[in-house]
Amino acid sequence: MSRAFVTGLCALVCLACAEPPETAIGTVRLALHGSVPSEITGVLYAVTCGGVEQEPIYVALEAEGLPREVDATLAGRPFADRFAIVPAGVCVVTVFPMRSPSEVSSRCQPAEATVNVTAELTTEATLVIRCAATAGAVDVVTVIDEAPIIDAVAFNPSNAVGTCTSVLIVPTAHDPDGDVVLVQFSVTAPPGGSATVSAQGGSAVVTPLAPGTYVVTVTATANGAATTAQATLIAAGPACATP
Repeated sequence: MSRAFVTGLCALVCLACAEPPETAIGTVRLALHGSVPSEITGVLYAVTCGGVEQEPIYVALEAEGLPREVDATLAGRPFADRFAIVPAGVCVVTVFPMRSPSEVSSRCQPAEATVNVTAELTTEATLVIRCAATAGAVDVVTVIDEAPIIDAVAFNPSNAVGTCTSVLIVPTAHDPDGDVVLVQFSVTAPPGGSATVSAQGGSAVVTPLAPGTYVVTVTATANGAATTAQATLIAAGPACATP
């Protein structure tokens, strides 16, 4: 017995002879390695012996799986089986997985084996054809990230001061996930008003230069998630003199 394995479906070929010593007997079988695609209905056998090509023959897949006594490794897989009478000598057997008797599968590769056929003997060859996968897997990991929390915004000395008075604004913030929290400040002045803002680490010094209500916006950011809080600073008195 001669046996060859090729990527793809799995086929076994037997060739036969009619008149010794001019002919020999053999068999060809095909077993699919792995799950067979639903579109595969059979196998097209092409046999060339001594440079002479035999008429290709389509063989439907068997209703039962490949018997264990034929090949224990491939047992149970769909297969096709062809027996042919051919001249003795070197034969090249090619098998094509077919969607129909006239259509070759586009994602399964044909398999080929060279078989030495001996007169009055049966020669067997097993070919394996593998088909490309049409599905993959997606593994999506979802992580819950909590936004930081601003606990309080403190004004020192107060959130109600006279104009030109510097106020230290100290926010308190934390992140439920333990990420580092970055704090930023912005001040929106009333119409006709203005203020200076000087950030100092996690706090800021705001000096209102004209009377009115100033809106202080504090933004806490941690690992891309942000939380915003607003507080008001009221300034009373004349505008600061311009230097």
